Amino acid sequence: IEPTTGDIFDEFNKLETIEIIGSNSMKDYSSTNQPWNTIMSKIKTVKLGSEITTIGNYAFISATGLQTITWNSIITTIGSHSFEGCSSLLSLSLPSTVTEVKSYGFNECSNMKEITLSNIQIIGEKAFASTNITTIIIPSTINQIDNEAFGNCLQLSSMTYPNKEITFSPTILQGCSSMRTISISGNDAMV
Repeated sequence: IEPTTGDIFDEFNKLETIEIIGSNSMKDYSSTNQPWNTIMSKIKTVKLGSEITTIGNYAFISATGLQTITWNSIITTIGSHSFEGCSSLLSLSLPSTVTEVKSYGFNECSNMKEITLSNIQIIGEKAFASTNITTIIIPSTINQIDNEAFGNCLQLSSMTYPNKEITFSPTILQGCSSMRTISISGNDAMV
């Protein structure tokens, strides 16, 4: 979808589903120049066409009504701020093809209680900050976790990460006041 103005969707005030078609990477946007910006809060479902590999920066920021993301089988990257502030997302299960969630990707998805990360390699700054998750399991595919990736997740009490060398910021759990258990998978050690 590449219309010339943000007003194209103004007439579709009952539109609840956006399907992104095309191939490769979606266009990157700013926080207010998406073609569907005027109906952002009404979007309930985002469907990714079969050839989309990357969600563009700011694509669905503040889509407060978004409840469902239908993934395709080749998506690899979630752009910066792509789903930030999507407060109606309750859970997230990233497909095994996703290897990177860039900075602020799902930041402030305040009602998100569950996150499943299958083959993630890079988690950007504040990618999952200020969500409502209680536990997180980091898969063995991880290589890098950036600043405050899970910062201010006030209900987060348990984290499991692999017994391998990882590049991570010491602030990945900043503000997680309920954190009680950090487990290292493949090892009996508890921190």
